Amino acid sequence: MKFGVLGLDEEAFHDSSRFGYVTTSVLDHATHAISEADLKFGLSLADTLSKTEQGNLSISPASLRTALTMLAEGATGDTYKIMETTLGFPADPQERHHYFRQVLAALNPERTPYSLRFANGMWVERSYNLKNDFKRTMEREYRASIQLTDFLSNSERELSRINHWVSEKTEGKITQLFSEGSLSRETALVLANALYFKAFWEEPFEPQYTQKQEFTRTNGEKVKVAMMRKGSVERSEHLPELQYVKQNWGQTVILPYQGGRLAKVVLLPRAGIKVNALESFLLNGQAKVFGEDEKTEKREFSRLEIPKHELTQSYDLKGPLVDLGWSSVFSESAQFEKIVGEQQTLKVDGIVHQTYFKTDEKGSEGAAGSGIEILCAGGGEKPIEFVADRPFLELVLDSLTGSILFLNRVEDPS
Repeated sequence: MKFGVLGLDEEAFHDSSRFGYVTTSVLDHATHAISEADLKFGLSLADTLSKTEQGNLSISPASLRTALTMLAEGATGDTYKIMETTLGFPADPQERHHYFRQVLAALNPERTPYSLRFANGMWVERSYNLKNDFKRTMEREYRASIQLTDFLSNSERELSRINHWVSEKTEGKITQLFSEGSLSRETALVLANALYFKAFWEEPFEPQYTQKQEFTRTNGEKVKVAMMRKGSVERSEHLPELQYVKQNWGQTVILPYQGGRLAKVVLLPRAGIKVNALESFLLNGQAKVFGEDEKTEKREFSRLEIPKHELTQSYDLKGPLVDLGWSSVFSESAQFEKIVGEQQTLKVDGIVHQTYFKTDEKGSEGAAGSGIEILCAGGGEKPIEFVADRPFLELVLDSLTGSILFLNRVEDPS
């Protein structure tokens, strides 16, 4: 059984020897569904953002899909169908709630060599008549922290409180999810997700081998970047061994973090294929992350070079989501009867997303915040060379849940 853009079959997904780290799943088939939907949604959004956002891109499919699925829990009719189609979550509420509960539990592990936290929050205007079923769903199924607020009298104070919550959950990496003045006395409800991740490489890069090298941007311009290096440069008895697959569009290498659960998957298109073309290939099913017929295998690397990079991105997603078919979701005719009674009308006014992602010789650190404002309105083979000296894609995959924690396009790591 194949799993779409990942190019994984069920047996291979659970084969720890193939990836070099543990892939025991708490979600079984749902794990694959989450991973598939995360990547498909992330690539669709990346494709839409590329129309206006040039250069580096960093989003958290796991964070965004969770926040938007929380909103979808309150939707009915055509509004729900549009969101279900885009987000790719199970239509059956019991199945959906089951695996989101499992994901939330799994993304908040204890006593691990890495840091991983995932939190949901909801802030409700105290005078607002929220339906009990929706409130219970947020509390029980999404483990959301629910706070009563006074948007009516002091929206700026409440904005500050929400931003503080996000900042606290992301170790101060996302401090202003909602910009000044973005909430108002008309705000009835805010939904948010916060994600934080920090992990060290299973086999760190030695800083003394990092050096300035040329990196060629998509437009052909060359810039100097700090390139981390492994392989023969280390003059060790043994070359590094990593899971690898070569495909017709390029190369994929898997770099595990300590603990064996998290890994960075780097997709390097071959010379002549632009990184946005690779995104399109993946989205349209013309390419697979791990190959259709090819299989990843542990290979020796004579040369492995990846640039240090630090990305900070901020997005207003109303326009991009409208481009994905969500115009009616943002209209006053949107159907959110599960949140409030028929006498009241809700309108989604804004959806914002921010990310921070850093990779250096020690490992990686990432944070993401997603916010929604709702108004009350009317073998002996040749060693591999893998040199990421041109734009590439990378994703952070949680092998336990299948969640795509980060999807980055590194266009300019300088």
